[in-house]
Amino acid sequence: MIPNMNKKGISPLLATILLVSFAVSLGVFVISILPMIINGNNQELCLNARVELKEVNNIINLCYDKKDNSLKGIFVNSGTVDVIGFKLIIIGDKDSTSIEIEKNLKPQDLFDVRNTGIKLNKEIGNIIQVDIVPIVNENNNKVICSEKSKKMSYTDIPNC
Repeated sequence: MIPNMNKKGISPLLATILLVSFAVSLGVFVISILPMIINGNNQELCLNARVELKEVNNIINLCYDKKDNSLKGIFVNSGTVDVIGFKLIIIGDKDSTSIEIEKNLKPQDLFDVRNTGIKLNKEIGNIIQVDIVPIVNENNNKVICSEKSKKMSYTDIPNC
């Protein structure tokens, strides 16, 4: 008997197009999911990191000493993870600056700089706003949580 030769299948060109489409879509999926896998822990660390100003008697402890050109106050790690420091973004009416403070703080640890102050690297005039951005350690890499965490912002900073 002669086999039935009237069976139809997909053409080799169509099979090639389908195979390439599948490979491209799989590649796009892997590339889009890979950053979430790699940075997933960073995002979790930053979501749980928070450094803010300590309130005493419902008064935020931060002031600007024009004589020393420094900020004085009490900072607290109010998050649930250790931080290795924080970044201060200071906006004044004349200029702005940012300073990284290297200070290991466990959750609820305080950093008191009311006496020593944090020296600003330039004259910025009257302070309009201070933002505090936590810095965490992920696999011995410093991660600044500015995009991943809600930074704390303070306005109306009085003079000391």
